[in-house]
Amino acid sequence: MRSRPTVTTRPRTSRPTILGTLAAAGLAALVAGAAHAQAGSDDCAAPTPIQGGGLYDFDLAAATTSGQGYLGDCMVDGTSFAANDVWYCWTADCTGIVTLSTCGYTQADTVIAVYPVDLGCQCPGDLPPYCCNDDSCGKQSEVTCEVVCGRRYLIQVGTKPGGFAGPGQLKIDCQGEPCDNGGGGGGGDPTAPECGDCCGERPPLVDALPIPFAPGQVAAACQFEDFAAGFAVVLVDIGDQSSAPIGGPPIANWNTQRYSHPDWTVANLGAVFGIAFDGAGNIFTAHTTVYPDWYANPDPVGIGGEGAIYRLDGSTGAVSVLVNLPQQPDPSLNPNRPYPGLGNLDFDCGRDLVVASNFEDGRIYTVGATTGTVHAFDHATGAVAGPMAGTGNQLAETGDPAGAVPLGERVWAVKVAGDRIYYSVWSQDSGNSPGAGANAIHSVAINPDGSFVGGSGRLEVVMPPLSNYSNPVADISFDDECCMLVAERTMSSLSQSGAHQSRTMRLCFDATAGAWGAPLRYDTGTYTGANNSTGGVDFVLGANGPQVWSMADAIQLSQQPVIYGLTSAPVAGGGSVDGPNVDLDGDLAQQQKYQLGSIDITCWGATSSPCEFKTEDIDCIPTADGGFDFEWTVTVTNNSAHDANILILGDPAFAPNNVILLNPPLASGSSTTLDLAISGQSPNSVLCFTATLAASFKDECCTEEICIELPDCSCFDADVATQDLPGNGAFQFGLSLTNLEPYTAEWLSVAVAPGYAATVTPSLVDIAPGLPFGASANLGPVQVATALPPGSQIVVIVGIHSQAFHPCCFEEIVLTVPAQAGVSTPGDVNGDAKVDAQDIAMLLGSWGDGGPTDLNDDGTTDAQDLAIVLANWG
Repeated sequence: MRSRPTVTTRPRTSRPTILGTLAAAGLAALVAGAAHAQAGSDDCAAPTPIQGGGLYDFDLAAATTSGQGYLGDCMVDGTSFAANDVWYCWTADCTGIVTLSTCGYTQADTVIAVYPVDLGCQCPGDLPPYCCNDDSCGKQSEVTCEVVCGRRYLIQVGTKPGGFAGPGQLKIDCQGEPCDNGGGGGGGDPTAPECGDCCGERPPLVDALPIPFAPGQVAAACQFEDFAAGFAVVLVDIGDQSSAPIGGPPIANWNTQRYSHPDWTVANLGAVFGIAFDGAGNIFTAHTTVYPDWYANPDPVGIGGEGAIYRLDGSTGAVSVLVNLPQQPDPSLNPNRPYPGLGNLDFDCGRDLVVASNFEDGRIYTVGATTGTVHAFDHATGAVAGPMAGTGNQLAETGDPAGAVPLGERVWAVKVAGDRIYYSVWSQDSGNSPGAGANAIHSVAINPDGSFVGGSGRLEVVMPPLSNYSNPVADISFDDECCMLVAERTMSSLSQSGAHQSRTMRLCFDATAGAWGAPLRYDTGTYTGANNSTGGVDFVLGANGPQVWSMADAIQLSQQPVIYGLTSAPVAGGGSVDGPNVDLDGDLAQQQKYQLGSIDITCWGATSSPCEFKTEDIDCIPTADGGFDFEWTVTVTNNSAHDANILILGDPAFAPNNVILLNPPLASGSSTTLDLAISGQSPNSVLCFTATLAASFKDECCTEEICIELPDCSCFDADVATQDLPGNGAFQFGLSLTNLEPYTAEWLSVAVAPGYAATVTPSLVDIAPGLPFGASANLGPVQVATALPPGSQIVVIVGIHSQAFHPCCFEEIVLTVPAQAGVSTPGDVNGDAKVDAQDIAMLLGSWGDGGPTDLNDDGTTDAQDLAIVLANWG
């Protein structure tokens, strides 16, 4: 349940009704008995400690001028500092809104300033205040700010230079949740974030395109097109930047590949802003109302309805609805677009959770991506709820009023780091300044099941003003050093976007100071001020070094080409001229002003090295002396900016083939699969070695330390091929099997492991005329009857036996239910929905035979079948 305070905050200059000051001295005398004895300190390095509400004495006539703090955005006459100032270090006694006032309590010409909690009650230097006011009531001042229980705030009271300085009192009154309520502000002081493993995998569909995306990271971005057939979600290939133009002005557009599935249209998804990849490459996005309501599109809600969180399948692109979060019409919004919508999304791979913010009720939700279980946290009250099941208004808070929550309670950006969700609170914007105080970033703890920890909410960062206010933070991410990346979005109301007044910034936690350090701002776009963020930010770690990528208006506006979309800068600093830039809709003559949304980028872990080595398979190869060698099937990927022509394997186990010439050279951004012999190693051991990929003509190389687990070579070595059968509920598999036991295998037994809904026929296969040690044969097919859907896994227990069924040996084999006939991928021999080295290995192992590897059904596995595999590679 949210609160609706009647007090408004004024973080910068405002001048309500002027009050006379003739009675000030008399009023001060009437309340003098209620004043605290503490007087403000004349030294900002030793401010007077005070706590809670009440009246606090000061005498500005006896104070000196410190010259501390920059007040130019606050003082009516533009003066940059206060004179005759005194200082307090105030500890908040509530989480909510504090009002500080000298109105009626002095005749002095006062100015009041409150400094960010991150300052820790130290001298501010030239830091601007968090909140300040001059002449709110005649010559006196009153300011209101958002504060958190138990935090310490530095307060400055002074005069304008040349103004009357005299005695008086400062009244402090905090309205909100008291410190002992256990609500959303009891989480203590900030601590360093604990970033876990990178989350967000590459969607398989980009590798199945006629021209696959380059290896590396993939971006997903939202946009609003004012026609039903326009695409709402676009995937952008940012993996291989070797040809990306950098520099300017003028800035060149990087014409990298972009892709939208035919179902990802505005007609289907409506207006969406938040976006996130999960750990399998699926994409989540959600209904919003932040794009301007004067666009004419007839269905901005989409097929999922209001409050929908959509799941876009990463393999097929199919659209489904995960859940609808509570939504009630807001009478202040356009009747054609009456729902407040959602803020932003994140995905927690470790907990399998979608995390979402809701403008309608001011809550953060976690939704189990598989279970559908819902938990909620209310920023305004600290209340937690769940586990819940259901959708839409079934999940609503009891008694929650209709419409969007007010400023100060409106949560937008959400991002999981370790056991906390970091989130932004929208308190002011371009059309609402001072609004409800300064915009800020908070955090709250979550449990392993996605439930929220009551009383764990805390303030992390108060956003510095851009001028005399700031726009809300719409997206948060973390980089590989666990520094926080934030992107603001220019807004003037819930459904009115603006432009050119929002920043992309990076903040790192200072463990020594116990606080977030000063932000590093990037030059986002090239329009005046380079503050053109549209509210999306993420991190890229590739061959060109660490980069901050964000969504931006006016990347280039005054020159051709006109670029609106994705922009990047080195993490260390800089702006759009220092990194690649991509126009999102590909129209280089038109602006996309107000139409760009958020961004999410797949995990950087897969592209952290210019060379990549992925084990596909390791086979046991029997030797004449009864021992074993091995064959390592590895896919080598060149992520560097140059072609590579040499592979060096630094271990005697690969002799005499330690240096391999790649002819033709492996192109930048390309992969190749190799079968490499290993000798002199023991089964069931680990082999560690260095592998170097080199470009001899560029004198460049990349070396990786690799460890592979060699199999124990017990029983047999088998490659499996599955194939769908006509009708529903049946498929077959065959085995290309090598006997690794010292006896002749005469029988093959097959049984379904317990717990799997399937049967096999036949369950016993006669291996005639027998399979001696080291010999190979193609066995099967064995038919499997099951109602499990394609992609499901079934474990079967396969055994080989002597003629007398003794001795014998067993192994478990995992089968993947193949796609139905007619929809499977051509060349996918083993039915795992991809065409790769395993399919070629199985095909070569069955050369000249029929069965599942006979892809064109001519009775023989031959060159025509190999051509089918190669034509559908990847």
